Amino acid sequence: MQQSPQYNPAPPQYGQQMPQYGQVPQQMQPRAFPYRIKLHLGVGDYIVSGLFAFLVIIFTFGIASFFYPYGAYKFILNRIYFLDGSGAAVAKLHVDAGLGDQFVHLLLWLGLVVITFGLAGLLYQFYAVPRWIWSRTQIVPIQPMMLPN
Repeated sequence: MQQSPQYNPAPPQYGQQMPQYGQVPQQMQPRAFPYRIKLHLGVGDYIVSGLFAFLVIIFTFGIASFFYPYGAYKFILNRIYFLDGSGAAVAKLHVDAGLGDQFVHLLLWLGLVVITFGLAGLLYQFYAVPRWIWSRTQIVPIQPMMLPN
Protein backbone atom coordinates (compact mmCIF):
# COMPACT_ATOMS: atom_id res chain seq x y z
CA MET A 1 0.00 0.00 0.00
CA GLN A 2 1.50 3.30 -1.09
CA GLN A 3 1.04 6.39 1.08
CA SER A 4 0.35 9.85 -0.23
CA PRO A 5 3.46 12.01 -0.78
CA GLN A 6 2.07 14.80 1.46
CA TYR A 7 2.02 12.78 4.67
CA ASN A 8 4.59 10.10 5.26
CA PRO A 9 4.87 9.68 9.03
CA ALA A 10 7.90 8.21 10.64
CA PRO A 11 7.22 5.05 12.61
CA PRO A 12 6.49 5.77 16.29
CA GLN A 13 9.38 5.49 18.71
CA TYR A 14 9.20 3.10 21.61
CA GLY A 15 6.78 4.46 24.20
CA GLN A 16 5.33 7.02 21.80
CA GLN A 17 1.62 6.81 21.19
CA MET A 18 0.17 6.66 17.69
CA PRO A 19 -2.37 9.40 16.91
CA GLN A 20 -5.97 8.25 17.03
CA TYR A 21 -8.03 8.12 13.88
CA GLY A 22 -9.09 11.66 12.93
CA GLN A 23 -6.40 13.37 15.01
CA VAL A 24 -3.70 15.39 13.32
CA PRO A 25 -0.14 14.54 14.37
CA GLN A 26 1.68 17.31 16.25
CA GLN A 27 4.11 18.07 13.39
CA MET A 28 1.18 18.68 11.00
CA GLN A 29 -0.96 20.94 13.18
CA PRO A 30 -1.37 24.44 11.76
CA ARG A 31 0.38 27.33 13.41
CA ALA A 32 -1.74 29.95 15.11
CA PHE A 33 -2.47 33.11 13.12
CA PRO A 34 -0.33 35.76 14.88
CA TYR A 35 -2.81 38.61 14.41
CA ARG A 36 -6.24 39.52 15.72
CA ILE A 37 -8.80 40.96 13.34
CA LYS A 38 -10.81 44.02 14.40
CA LEU A 39 -13.65 45.78 12.64
CA HIS A 40 -13.26 49.46 13.52
CA LEU A 41 -16.84 50.53 12.92
CA GLY A 42 -19.52 51.82 15.26
CA VAL A 43 -23.30 51.79 15.22
CA GLY A 44 -23.33 55.47 14.30
CA ASP A 45 -21.23 54.73 11.22
CA TYR A 46 -23.79 52.14 10.10
CA ILE A 47 -26.69 54.53 10.65
CA VAL A 48 -25.06 57.46 8.86
CA SER A 49 -24.01 55.22 5.96
CA GLY A 50 -27.51 53.77 5.65
CA LEU A 51 -29.16 57.20 5.73
CA PHE A 52 -26.71 58.53 3.16
CA ALA A 53 -27.34 55.56 0.85
CA PHE A 54 -31.11 55.95 1.27
CA LEU A 55 -30.99 59.65 0.39
CA VAL A 56 -28.78 59.04 -2.64
CA ILE A 57 -31.11 56.27 -3.85
CA ILE A 58 -34.12 58.58 -3.49
CA PHE A 59 -32.28 61.49 -5.15
CA THR A 60 -31.21 59.35 -8.16
CA PHE A 61 -34.66 57.72 -8.51
CA GLY A 62 -33.30 54.27 -7.64
CA ILE A 63 -30.32 54.14 -9.98
CA ALA A 64 -27.88 54.23 -7.06
CA SER A 65 -29.49 51.08 -5.62
CA PHE A 66 -27.57 49.06 -8.21
CA PHE A 67 -24.29 50.40 -6.81
CA TYR A 68 -25.29 49.99 -3.15
CA PRO A 69 -24.01 46.39 -2.73
CA TYR A 70 -20.55 47.42 -3.93
CA GLY A 71 -20.45 50.38 -1.57
CA ALA A 72 -21.75 48.39 1.40
CA TYR A 73 -19.09 45.68 1.06
CA LYS A 74 -16.37 48.24 0.44
CA PHE A 75 -17.51 50.34 3.44
CA ILE A 76 -17.12 47.40 5.82
CA LEU A 77 -14.00 45.77 4.38
CA ASN A 78 -12.02 49.03 4.33
CA ARG A 79 -12.45 49.26 8.11
CA ILE A 80 -11.00 45.86 9.02
CA TYR A 81 -7.62 46.01 10.77
CA PHE A 82 -5.06 43.37 11.76
CA LEU A 83 -3.70 43.85 15.29
CA ASP A 84 -0.42 42.44 16.58
CA GLY A 85 0.16 41.03 20.06
CA SER A 86 0.36 44.47 21.67
CA GLY A 87 -2.94 45.60 20.16
CA ALA A 88 -1.44 47.96 17.57
CA ALA A 89 -2.91 47.91 14.06
CA VAL A 90 -0.21 46.79 11.63
CA ALA A 91 -2.25 46.12 8.47
CA LYS A 92 -5.70 46.68 7.04
CA LEU A 93 -7.89 45.44 4.23
CA HIS A 94 -8.13 47.74 1.22
CA VAL A 95 -10.68 47.34 -1.58
CA ASP A 96 -9.32 48.76 -4.82
CA ALA A 97 -12.54 49.13 -6.81
CA GLY A 98 -13.37 52.31 -8.67
CA LEU A 99 -16.75 53.48 -9.90
CA GLY A 100 -15.84 52.69 -13.53
CA ASP A 101 -14.98 49.07 -12.68
CA GLN A 102 -18.22 48.76 -10.75
CA PHE A 103 -20.19 50.19 -13.67
CA VAL A 104 -18.79 47.67 -16.17
CA HIS A 105 -19.45 44.77 -13.79
CA LEU A 106 -22.94 46.12 -13.10
CA LEU A 107 -23.79 46.38 -16.81
CA LEU A 108 -22.81 42.76 -17.42
CA TRP A 109 -24.96 41.52 -14.58
CA LEU A 110 -27.83 43.89 -15.35
CA GLY A 111 -27.97 42.32 -18.82
CA LEU A 112 -28.15 38.86 -17.26
CA VAL A 113 -30.88 39.97 -14.86
CA VAL A 114 -32.98 41.33 -17.73
CA ILE A 115 -32.45 38.22 -19.86
CA THR A 116 -33.39 35.84 -17.01
CA PHE A 117 -36.36 37.99 -15.90
CA GLY A 118 -34.75 38.74 -12.54
CA LEU A 119 -33.61 35.23 -11.60
CA ALA A 120 -29.94 36.17 -11.94
CA GLY A 121 -30.51 38.97 -9.42
CA LEU A 122 -30.04 36.62 -6.47
CA LEU A 123 -26.86 35.26 -7.99
CA TYR A 124 -25.69 38.82 -8.59
CA GLN A 125 -26.42 39.96 -5.04
CA PHE A 126 -25.10 37.00 -3.09
CA TYR A 127 -22.37 35.57 -5.33
CA ALA A 128 -21.13 37.95 -8.03
CA VAL A 129 -20.72 41.15 -6.01
CA PRO A 130 -18.96 39.57 -2.98
CA ARG A 131 -16.70 37.54 -5.27
CA TRP A 132 -15.87 40.63 -7.34
CA ILE A 133 -15.16 42.74 -4.24
CA TRP A 134 -12.99 40.04 -2.57
CA SER A 135 -10.97 39.64 -5.77
CA ARG A 136 -10.04 43.34 -5.51
CA THR A 137 -9.29 43.27 -1.78
CA GLN A 138 -5.74 43.17 -0.49
CA ILE A 139 -3.98 43.36 2.86
CA VAL A 140 -2.01 46.59 3.08
CA PRO A 141 0.66 47.12 5.75
CA ILE A 142 0.32 50.38 7.67
CA GLN A 143 2.38 52.22 10.26
CA PRO A 144 1.67 50.56 13.61
CA MET A 145 -0.95 52.59 15.46
CA MET A 146 -3.30 52.10 18.36
CA LEU A 147 -6.98 52.16 17.45
CA PRO A 148 -9.39 53.90 19.80
CA ASN A 149 -11.87 51.59 21.51
